[in-house]
Amino acid sequence: MDRRTFVCALTGGLLAPPFIAWAQPAGKVPRIGVLTSNPMTEELQESFRQGLRDHAYIEGKNISVVASRGRPE
Repeated sequence: MDRRTFVCALTGGLLAPPFIAWAQPAGKVPRIGVLTSNPMTEELQESFRQGLRDHAYIEGKNISVVASRGRPE
């Protein structure tokens, strides 16, 4: 192997890892928990989701919403 080939291979090897690291998949999807004592109406649920969309959070893509009622009676 001549010197030019060695230097090119060494340079390529040093520059490749940052590109490989950028290609890693995202981690876990953040989860929002909604705890209510009364059932949320469809209108309230939709306005909550619209507020999330206004801030670039799309349920199922980059955020997960988990709704639950308070303690059962």
